[in-house]
Amino acid sequence: MDRQVPSLGKRDHTQGPLDAAVELIEYGDYECPYCKAAFPVVKLIQKQFGNDLCFAYRHFPLVQVHPLAIGAAEAAESAGAQGRFWQMHDLLFEYSPRLEIPDLVAMAAALGLDLKRFEAESPRAATSLVHFPNDRSCARNRSDRWANFPTPPSGCHDPSTSRMAFHA
Repeated sequence: MDRQVPSLGKRDHTQGPLDAAVELIEYGDYECPYCKAAFPVVKLIQKQFGNDLCFAYRHFPLVQVHPLAIGAAEAAESAGAQGRFWQMHDLLFEYSPRLEIPDLVAMAAALGLDLKRFEAESPRAATSLVHFPNDRSCARNRSDRWANFPTPPSGCHDPSTSRMAFHA
């Protein structure tokens, strides 16, 4: 198998069994309206596939057009250092594009995070986990075991369409 995207590992944030029949890896940007629109679709796919799916989220902030995305990625990683990555991940998409520093701190407080630790770790947390747009590992994979979704065009966020595309 010619795998163009790095295999899932310990540094990845995953939901579902690592040995699931299908991997879905999202390279996302918390400020991106298309990623936000895909968020409920991914949740639906996870629900429908259950333990047959391993979902992974990798940060891919497009900072040239989404200047708040890197701070949001750092906030997610800082929350992850306190065991709350997925809770912060969900809040970031729910509240996007409200991702200014006061918004991130308010989300951290709502999750009950240690705010001093959160603020201290945020600038460092995402350094090795954020994939920037020139990262060649984001090339489209052709494996029959997993699929990457390109950013969907406007109007293509129908969950039934996404499910069909997922099976294709």
